[in-house]
Amino acid sequence: NPPENCYIVASISLDNLNALSEEEAEEQDELISETIDYTISNYKVRAFYGKTDTCGYVLILSHAHDEYKTLNSFSASDFFEALKEQFAAVSDKTLSIGISRSHDKIKKIHEGYTEATEALSYRVVAGKDCIIDITNVPAVKLNNFTISNQEIDTLISAVKEVDYSSAFSVLENIFKRIDTNSDPGAVKNMIGEMTVMVFRNIFKMPETLTNVFGYPMHPFSEIQKLDTISEIEEWTKNTFNRLFENPNIYLQCTYHPEVQQAIATIMHGYSGSLTIEMVANDLYISPSS
Repeated sequence: NPPENCYIVASISLDNLNALSEEEAEEQDELISETIDYTISNYKVRAFYGKTDTCGYVLILSHAHDEYKTLNSFSASDFFEALKEQFAAVSDKTLSIGISRSHDKIKKIHEGYTEATEALSYRVVAGKDCIIDITNVPAVKLNNFTISNQEIDTLISAVKEVDYSSAFSVLENIFKRIDTNSDPGAVKNMIGEMTVMVFRNIFKMPETLTNVFGYPMHPFSEIQKLDTISEIEEWTKNTFNRLFENPNIYLQCTYHPEVQQAIATIMHGYSGSLTIEMVANDLYISPSS
């Protein structure tokens, strides 16, 4: 054990990891490891680290009890700022870092790791390329962030009725309620649950979902990969845009074939003014049908 008897834990993660190919991720992973080694050596601090995932690391700094978060006359935050700056010098990518409280026993390092990962999770609302100290994370979280059943029902109806305006009005109102005090985990879970409920109501067969998106869509797993609220909002709106691009694929599961054909005619068949009689004539049925 190091002679110092207090420990700070940091969780380090590359931003936008999911946008990289496997080869690019491996290259950045190596750069992160080299950057950590260089910064520890350059600042002559007592530290050790380990890899938690691709481009993800946990680092433990030790310091004297009477020098709270002070390492050789500079602060822990200075050390991590230097680490980020060094990484920026060798890579065009960015890092985000979550920092724990200082713990006075080595057996409490697991508590520090929990705090560091919780701090890092606030990248969702704080943004990328940041250092987040758990002591600066809001003490009161909006754990009660919810999406009402009425909003979900309105969204489902809007999608079924191909009502783009109503659907995106609901989405705009939902994302306006998310702020820097929102619990990142609650936000991801609620948006994922909302999307799944919409899918369950409009896609009667799993293969229909695949036909729309071109691959098996799993909202919860996709949302977990996103770093920030803005990325979650962009993903959500893009997902619903895909639904409105070709509603014929899922409306056939909901409406009578003639109604389905009428919707397709209205959406794609005419560029000018349209009347009930014109649609009826196109379908070879009476306007009163």
